[in-house]
Amino acid sequence: MITWETDETEVNLETILDVEKAWDVSFPIGFVECVKKYHGGEPSADGFNVFTTY
Repeated sequence: MITWETDETEVNLETILDVEKAWDVSFPIGFVECVKKYHGGEPSADGFNVFTTY
């Protein structure tokens, strides 16, 4: 299990949408929720696996 360590406050959706537009990308909803909740944080583990499906 990964726990997140952060002292930062949540980021708002408008900021995330601005980044998507600037980078011309669309983030997955799970990523957006994670960024909103743990903005500025980092996982306590040294690493984790990311699986992608196409």
